[in-house]
Amino acid sequence: MDTNGGMTMRYRQAAYYTVLAQRALWRTLPAGQPLQPSDTKQLDSDELRAVLAADFALSFSLAQIAEYAQSGGAAPLIITDRERWAAARAHTLVYDMLQPGCDIARSQAGIDALCTLTHDPQTSLSDAIHLCDARLGGALAQASGRALDQPEQTIYCLIDSAAAQDDTPWHLTKLLSPAADSTIIPIIQLRPKTLLATLSTYELLALFIGYGYEPRIVDCTIADPHQPDADYAAALTWATECNAALRQPAQPRPHKARRPLLLVRTPEQLETLLAEHEAQENAPAPAEHDSGDVQPSSIARAQAALAHRKADGANSSQARTQAWLAQILAWCEPEDLFDAAGNLTFAKTKALPHTAAAHTDNDSSLGTAQLTATQPVLSATRLRRPAIEPYAVVATPPGTQRSNTLSSVGSYLADLTKDAASDSFRLFISPSLQSGTLAQRFASHPRAWQWGSQPSIAPHASDGYTMSYPAASALRGMQLGYLEQGRQSVFVGASLHEDMSAASRSYTAALSSQPRGASLPSLNTILSHQSAEQVTNALDQRDAPTTVYFPADSNCAVVTLDMMLSSTQAINILHASDTTQLTWLTTKAARAQMQAGLATWNFASHASPDIVLAACGDIATTEVLAAIELITHSCPAARVRCVNISSFTPRGFGTLTQPVSQRTLARTMTTTKPVIIAYPGEERSLAATLFAYGVDGRQFDIHSFGLTPCGDTLMTSLIRQQASRYDLAIAAATCLSATGVISPDDAQRLAGHCHAAIEQCLAHAREHHTDHPMVTTWQWQQGQ
Repeated sequence: MDTNGGMTMRYRQAAYYTVLAQRALWRTLPAGQPLQPSDTKQLDSDELRAVLAADFALSFSLAQIAEYAQSGGAAPLIITDRERWAAARAHTLVYDMLQPGCDIARSQAGIDALCTLTHDPQTSLSDAIHLCDARLGGALAQASGRALDQPEQTIYCLIDSAAAQDDTPWHLTKLLSPAADSTIIPIIQLRPKTLLATLSTYELLALFIGYGYEPRIVDCTIADPHQPDADYAAALTWATECNAALRQPAQPRPHKARRPLLLVRTPEQLETLLAEHEAQENAPAPAEHDSGDVQPSSIARAQAALAHRKADGANSSQARTQAWLAQILAWCEPEDLFDAAGNLTFAKTKALPHTAAAHTDNDSSLGTAQLTATQPVLSATRLRRPAIEPYAVVATPPGTQRSNTLSSVGSYLADLTKDAASDSFRLFISPSLQSGTLAQRFASHPRAWQWGSQPSIAPHASDGYTMSYPAASALRGMQLGYLEQGRQSVFVGASLHEDMSAASRSYTAALSSQPRGASLPSLNTILSHQSAEQVTNALDQRDAPTTVYFPADSNCAVVTLDMMLSSTQAINILHASDTTQLTWLTTKAARAQMQAGLATWNFASHASPDIVLAACGDIATTEVLAAIELITHSCPAARVRCVNISSFTPRGFGTLTQPVSQRTLARTMTTTKPVIIAYPGEERSLAATLFAYGVDGRQFDIHSFGLTPCGDTLMTSLIRQQASRYDLAIAAATCLSATGVISPDDAQRLAGHCHAAIEQCLAHAREHHTDHPMVTTWQWQQGQ
C-alpha cells in the first residue's frame, strides 16, 4: 500500500523536498527532529515563497515529461530559466539523470551536498536539462538556436508565466523549419498571481493563436489528484503528434505552420501550501477513508494540517516563517523518502532513456562533493576558412591607399557562408544594422523565414542561412544556443541598446558547465564605433574570457576575423568603424600586430622619444599619424613615438593567449614621457586597464570618442569630442612646452595653426555637409 498516492507522487514529493532543502535549509533534517532557526537560511519569506512556487510548478512539469519520455525513444532536451536551478537539480537527482562521473549521490547526503552549492547555479547536473539566461530571450531563444539543423532532437521549453508575459520572443520559431530543425514544444507554467494567469481561457487561446501557435490548456487545478496526470500525458501526446504531422515530407505543409504550445495551470494545492495565512479552526477536515487501499494524498493531508495549525501564537516574522517552513517540510514527508542508510527508497529507476548515470548511493565522500562529470566532450566544428590574401588591400608605402575598414570583412563573411556547410555556420544580423558597408553587403542575402509574407524589406527564404530578429537580445540568445551545439557563428551589430554584459555572463556560464577537454566555439561579435558602451560592458566582466580587437585598417580587420573564427573558448569582439580609412599594414604585419596587442610603429617613431602618441582603432590611427605629421612639420626638434594598441582583455592589453606584460608596457610607452592616447570608447574602461598595470595616471592623457548617429560629419564629431588630429597636436604641444622640448612660442604657433584648421573644417561641414578635402585626401607623407 502506497500512502503517497502512487509511485509518481513519491518521486514528486522527493523532488519538492530537494527543492525546499536547497532553497531554505543548510542541511536535511533527521527524521523526527524539529526545525530550528539555525537550520534555515536567511531569506525573505516573500521571496522564498515566490521561488518555491515557481520551482514546485516546474518540478510538477518535469515529472510529467519524465514519465511521458519513458515510453519514447531518444531522450529529449529540457531547457528552462537559470533561476530554476533548484528544481532542475532536484529532478536530476530524484529521477537518476546525473551525468556520468558526477559525485552527487541519490541520498540524503547528496541533498546535503546540493544545499552547499546554491551559490553556484550554473549547471543542472544533467545533460538532459539545460539552464539558460532569461535576459537573452530565455528558453525559447536558446532552444531555437539549438534546434537549427538538428531534425532528430525534441526540445521542451519550460517557461514560467512571469517570463512568458515579458521577455519571451514568441515569433522566433517562425525562423525555424518544421522539417529541417528540431521539434520544440513550449510549455508555459501558469502560476497564480501572474498576469497571464488572470486571463480567461478564451483570452489565452486568442493570444497565442495570434502569436502563431496552436495552444492547448492543461488544467491541473481540478480536485481529482490523478486527473492532471492523465490530462498532461494526453497533451504531451497531442503536441508530439502535431509536430510529427508538420514534419511529414509527403504531406504539403500549410503556408503558416502552427506549432503546438501547452499552457499548464499549476495545481492550486501547491499555491495553497505556499500561502501564508491564519488557519481557520472550523475548516473542514479531509474525508476519512475506510478502505485500506485508498488513502488521502500528501497534498490533502498538508491542506488539513494548514487548516488546523496556527503559528503557535508567535507574532514575529521569523517565527511565522519557521512555522510555515515546518508545515511544508511535513507535507514533503522526508521520513518516508529515505531508508535507514539515507538512500532514496524507490522501487525502480525513473531515468529518462539513455541518461542514467553510474553512481554509488552510499558514497561517503559527499561532504565535499564537486560538480565533476564525464559527459561526452563537445568538439567545435572546423570551418573551411578562406585564405585572407584575396581580401588584402595594398599597404606599401603605408598610409597611401584608402579602403573601408569593414569592406574586406563583409566579403570574407559572404564567401565563408557560401562555402561552409549549412549546418556548421550561421550569420546573426542585428536589427540595428540598417545602413553601412556590412548592411549593404548582406542586403541581398535572404534571411531565414518560414511564415508567409516577409516581415521587412530584406529578402527572406525558408532556406536562408542569415538569422535576423527585431529583438537583439533574443537573437543573441539564439546564437548562444547555436554555438552550444558546437557550431560556429558571427553576430553583427551596431546598436547602443545591445548589452554585451548579458551575453558575456551567459557564455561564461556555458563554459563553466562544459566538461574538461570540451571545445566550445567562440562567441564572435562585430561592432561598429557606435557601440562604445557595449565594449565597456564587455570589459567590465572581469572573469569573462573576452578579447576586444581594435583593427587599425581593413587588413587588420580581416586578419582579426580569421583569428576569431579559429579560436575556441573565448568571447571575441571586433570593434571597427564603418568608414573609409587609410591602410597601414600588410596582412603579415597586421597578423603580428593583432597577436601582439601593443606595438611601436617604427616607420613613424623616434627611438628615443620626447612624447608618445598612441592610437586604438582605425579612426584613431589615422588621427594620431596625422597629428604626428603636424608636430614634426611645425616642431622638427620634437621626437615622437607612435604606438598602436590593437587588443584589450578585462585584465589588460593584448589577447588571452598573449597578454602584454608590465615590462612590455613600460618599454613601449616609457615610464617618464607623456603619453596621449586616442581611444574609441569610454574613457573609464581604458583608465581601468592602465590602473591595473599600476602606472602613474598623470602620465596619460586619454582622448576618448564615440560615433553616434547625430548627423555630424566624422571630423566634426571628433572635434566636438576633442579627439581630432588637431586636438591631439594641441595637447602634444602643451606637453612638449611644459617639459622644455619646444619653446612656448613654437607651442603657440602650432596651436594657432590647429585652431585655424578646426575653424576651416567646421565651416566647410556647415556649408557642404561633408568633411574638408584637406581631411579626406590626406595621406602619410613623412619618410616617402
